[in-house]
Amino acid sequence: RALLFVSELFSRFPADFPKLPHSTIQEILPAITDPEARSLAEKLLKGISDLRQKISKAMLEKSDLPQNMADFRDIPIFPNSSEILNLSEGFKEKLNANIIKGQFPNVLTYLDTHFRLLREDCIASIRSGIINYRKNIPAGLDITIYKNGKLVGVQCTQVGIVYRLSFDVDVEINWHCSKKLQYG
Repeated sequence: RALLFVSELFSRFPADFPKLPHSTIQEILPAITDPEARSLAEKLLKGISDLRQKISKAMLEKSDLPQNMADFRDIPIFPNSSEILNLSEGFKEKLNANIIKGQFPNVLTYLDTHFRLLREDCIASIRSGIINYRKNIPAGLDITIYKNGKLVGVQCTQVGIVYRLSFDVDVEINWHCSKKLQYG
């Protein structure tokens, strides 16, 4: 019934279709046993994806972003090894400068610019730390290298997922007062 309702909403309000919970429908899809409902859910997923692509393409055509750039929503949050090891050619060229005075031409350009800048801001110090480590240059203040690291376990807590780690440290660290390995 919910899928029929969502389908009816789409037919009446197609402009609101991209706001539908795509990931939620994807998650419940395996649990749908009724062939008709499953077919409807698959059509909804395809419709959402197609409409999002169509809207993104239209917005990209109106924006001042180069056409060869990937949609920022398709860029993984976590970097791959080639990005970390500085093997990816041209990733810095894909960073747009932040517009401080004036306004962005549209929302897509604003979101793309800020996503890429924030992502690069997070990755840059990790990249430089790993490159320096591989060149035997001492680590700076913004990165610490832990040797013999192992993931011991994962726990779900009230504050979220907690990863239990084991590693060697060169000096004694008072973990209760230290900001190392803290969230954020």
